[in-house]
Amino acid sequence: MSKLNFEYVNKDNKNLFNVTLEKESLVQSKVVSLENLIKILQTLNNTVDQTDTGYLPKNLLRSVASTNSNKALYHFPSIVASPKLEIDSFNPKTYRLFNKPYFQLSSHDTYVCFNNYKILNVILYLNYNKHNTGYKVMHLNTAESLFNSTLLNDDAKAFPTIFPNHFETSICWGGTGFGSSLMQYFGDNDLNKLQEIPFVYFNSTFNNDLRNRNTDTNLLVSAIRSNQDLILQHISSVTGEDPSTYRECFSFGSFDLLAQFALLKPMLENETLYNNLCRSLSRSVSFKSLME
Repeated sequence: MSKLNFEYVNKDNKNLFNVTLEKESLVQSKVVSLENLIKILQTLNNTVDQTDTGYLPKNLLRSVASTNSNKALYHFPSIVASPKLEIDSFNPKTYRLFNKPYFQLSSHDTYVCFNNYKILNVILYLNYNKHNTGYKVMHLNTAESLFNSTLLNDDAKAFPTIFPNHFETSICWGGTGFGSSLMQYFGDNDLNKLQEIPFVYFNSTFNNDLRNRNTDTNLLVSAIRSNQDLILQHISSVTGEDPSTYRECFSFGSFDLLAQFALLKPMLENETLYNNLCRSLSRSVSFKSLME
């Protein structure tokens, strides 16, 4: 055990301190200035109050913990998923319309799957405490020149997910069984496990429940229609096919769930199209307001 004592000494009108360190049988003493005494005390304080965050998840942008709540923001530059759509969530004619190489559709007994579905700039927001859990999968709004920025700060903005199965601050996990695991992750304050949320979400099975909860589908249709030529150019650059082969995809009779996923695919994987999509959606919130 060590003891540190200090005594004020006024010598030649100077404020000095006689500092004595007792450690086992050894006693050391030294006269120091006020400035040096402060440095000694700061060094001791840093030793006692050292904080170690551990190894942080690589996609974690920011985490704020207080006595009342925990908040966190993650940014995933891109996620590649295989979302599935229930058979009764779309018209069979829509499947025939979009069953082309670019969309990589596979048909199963109860669902249709989009394979290798790339989604740029996914945001995960967490706000939870011992009694309540809140979380949102969102999309980074890059319309204000943020796409080329290497720094995401308070001014960055995000908008709600443009896919179904999402409540205001939670997700309907259906038969995935992920809900019970998620509660455990929140209880353990496991920021590494909690970042699984968007991966499980985009790889789950979607239906028309909550489809219009967070997104105005009319705005999505308008964004898709106004970018038709760019979408065709992108598809052609990916597949090497004549873009006219896909022009009929814009003749969809109704914008059902399969049409929504299919026509958003090029807009979510191409930087220019993604930026144009951001300009079409207006419900963005700043990172600052999320983390306050």
